[in-house]
Amino acid sequence: MGLVANIRRDLRFVKGLRLLLGRIKPITMDSVDLVCDDWEEAVDKFADHIAIQDDRRSISYRDLDAMANRFGHWAVSRRLKRGDTVALVMQNRAEYIAAWMGFSKVGVGTALINTNLTGHALAHCLTISNASQVVTDEDCWGKVEDARPLVDRNMMLWVLGLADEDEADERRGLDKPVRGGSSVRPARSVRSGLTN
Repeated sequence: MGLVANIRRDLRFVKGLRLLLGRIKPITMDSVDLVCDDWEEAVDKFADHIAIQDDRRSISYRDLDAMANRFGHWAVSRRLKRGDTVALVMQNRAEYIAAWMGFSKVGVGTALINTNLTGHALAHCLTISNASQVVTDEDCWGKVEDARPLVDRNMMLWVLGLADEDEADERRGLDKPVRGGSSVRPARSVRSGLTN
């Protein structure tokens, strides 16, 4: 790479960094602009652009937002309210982002749990999250199930991709309840006054 190309690359980087710093400067711990507010702004601006693409599918901002809205309405249907927490133990997939944004849209906090944790370490994270519900997927639910006896309270486990025969009293499939929920954006007033 030549000197001129290096200078151009560095100038693009500096320009991008200045834009980023200008965007994040007003963010403070007591900021009332939440991540989901920024997300909704991006959805409104780029609705039909691709937000996520993987080996199997491409999802537009509009469709990912609709999925997030369904997760938010599911949380409300479970009687989760402002200030409650859901533990999210899920592999890297579109539903991870949708769940996180959807819960945030209705004022429910999301404890983003490392999927490499098992046993006592996972139980500790689930305990300190103070979550009453755990949302996971078919790849992670076994390790969450193994850690549950080590947690000092009951936690309902919701699993994306759970086979019907694997359902139990405190373990349910999440695909149908979320898919059946409303895709209408929850009112912003539900989360008004919350801070980062």
